[in-house]
Amino acid sequence: MEFSVLSYTTKSKLHKNNEDSHFICDDYIIVADGMGGESDGDIASRLAVESIDSVLSQNVSKVSSETDMNNLLTQAILSADSKISNYIEENPDSVGMGTTILLAIRRDDELFISWCGDSHCYSYKDGKVVSITKDHSYVQQLIDSGHITIEESFTHPNNNLITRFVGGGEETCIPDFRTHQVSDSEMIIFCSDGLSGYCKVEDISKTIRNNHDIKELPRQLSDLAISHGSDDDITIVVLLTKTFISHRNLGHKVEWFKKLFHL
Repeated sequence: MEFSVLSYTTKSKLHKNNEDSHFICDDYIIVADGMGGESDGDIASRLAVESIDSVLSQNVSKVSSETDMNNLLTQAILSADSKISNYIEENPDSVGMGTTILLAIRRDDELFISWCGDSHCYSYKDGKVVSITKDHSYVQQLIDSGHITIEESFTHPNNNLITRFVGGGEETCIPDFRTHQVSDSEMIIFCSDGLSGYCKVEDISKTIRNNHDIKELPRQLSDLAISHGSDDDITIVVLLTKTFISHRNLGHKVEWFKKLFHL
């Protein structure tokens, strides 16, 4: 199955530096959202991406089974945790720095996904966006326990608190893992919480359905987040099949034809 990848990142107007980092290659995608302040958040996300890329680039071609993929992704994330922890030891003023991680290895039509924190992965199919990952966050725990609704989570005063992250050691660096089989008619969206923390799936779905230039979609999703009040850095990576693109282009041409001839 052939894929195309699009990406867009922008820093918050409140930040001096973009504290998000991401990396894309033929075999895998990495998204990291750093925390710890202006001087440390961008360093944490960059260290994590560099460390994970180093582990994956040397080993990804050697694994194939789901168990081995899980082990490799866990190893990569734990290496990032160690690298950040070592940095903190050498730079005591950086205590409190860390990062979320979302990464996926692509093998044919399968994605092997691992994450720690609240950077999020969505699937768009048949006009609807659904979540593939579940955030490691305080509000997600409240949702799971029935104390608040998804709707209420967007305005909860503690909706920026994460319960797991990379850089805090074994007590907080606890990644999750799952596999996802991508269909011909599907789009996968990887993002930092600058998008997912501010936009409901219905609004993301509507933006995708109304898009007429797929190359502009990541930027349009970023604009959507900003219009919904996002004051965070935003990173969006879109993975889509060539079949999805061709069908989408054909659909837009049909709609244009109908409007032209008032059908």
